[in-house]
Amino acid sequence: MGAGLPLLPAGRRDRVRSSVDAIFAKARTGVAWPLLREAYGSTSTASKHFNEWVAQGSWARVDAALAEAERVPLPAVELLPPMRIEGRVDPRVMLSAEERSRTGS
Repeated sequence: MGAGLPLLPAGRRDRVRSSVDAIFAKARTGVAWPLLREAYGSTSTASKHFNEWVAQGSWARVDAALAEAERVPLPAVELLPPMRIEGRVDPRVMLSAEERSRTGS
């Protein structure tokens, strides 16, 4: 890669910078895009930029440029444990066809 070549395509105003900041914040914190909206503006723009940059190979160049930088491990995402939901229907509380038509159900 030549010196001075941009890693990412140019964008209007500060949208590219805001998108990069939002992408790094999402990677660093693991929070959902909507929670970043207040601090970084339109997260749909950041998400769109990220998807385009990945498809174009631009993000791979960013990653390669940062390969030598000291990295901070990402926090583990706390997912819910697998759950099994069961339900039982008590036939004594079910409405007959006539009763359903009267209640509008």
